[in-house]
Amino acid sequence: MTTQSIAAGLNLRALQQYVKWTVYTILIVNFFFYILDDMEAAEHGLRDGGSFLRWTAAFTTTIDELAWFMLLFLFELETYTLSDKAFEGLTGPLIHGVRIVCYAFLAHTIYAYSI
Repeated sequence: MTTQSIAAGLNLRALQQYVKWTVYTILIVNFFFYILDDMEAAEHGLRDGGSFLRWTAAFTTTIDELAWFMLLFLFELETYTLSDKAFEGLTGPLIHGVRIVCYAFLAHTIYAYSI
């Protein structure tokens, strides 16, 4: 049996999508564990309240993961889901705006770990 006949029997595109969405699902489940960890840490560290920056610093991992997920989602939209024609209207600038917000969240992570 040759490699071409094996590849012809498998739907490689469907296999690729299955693996991709399995990895995405596992990452999202892991993200919820990070949220729970951050909530527990904030419960102990911010008992007496705190400023907005202290609250966001307590949830640094959650904010960081959320920004990376949003960037991954945008990358998926740009490369797989949306056509080039979709970027002619408001969609292109909207995606760039969300990307800038994600970069600000990632910059917050650097700030939070440096204080």
